[in-house]
Amino acid sequence: NRELLFQDMRALDREVMLFLPLDEIALEDRASGSVGARTMRKRVLQAVPSAEGTRVEIIRVEDQRGQSDFLFVRQDVPFEPKDPESRKVVVSVGVPLPPAHVESTGDWFRQPRVAHLTYCSLPLRHFGFRLPVNGNFDVTASRDDVHRKSPR
Repeated sequence: NRELLFQDMRALDREVMLFLPLDEIALEDRASGSVGARTMRKRVLQAVPSAEGTRVEIIRVEDQRGQSDFLFVRQDVPFEPKDPESRKVVVSVGVPLPPAHVESTGDWFRQPRVAHLTYCSLPLRHFGFRLPVNGNFDVTASRDDVHRKSPR
């Protein structure tokens, strides 16, 4: 159902852009004439010098509804800690930052926290994390869950 697909795409949280290797996503439905229904753009506001295998950035994601800023941290971790040449587990997190218009970060920190989606590039599901987490997880064919007995 095309309308259901577009409802889901319009409902996508801006945080999805943190984990995609894209700077912009434009959603459009040319059949119904709603070109440019939603566009999300990502840009790095500041890159923080980091150790090898680590990336730290302040990222802003904007769309027609507003903008969100995140402290983005990506870490490459060897699968076998004693063998740095082993396969890497790549984990990223996006810590939501207070909006620029908030006068007191204390008020912002006291707001109730919600569970964020867990990603394997694209959204998987909620696992209860209080910030968005992305990893190169082994996922089931349906992408509904991670393999519980995966070696990763």
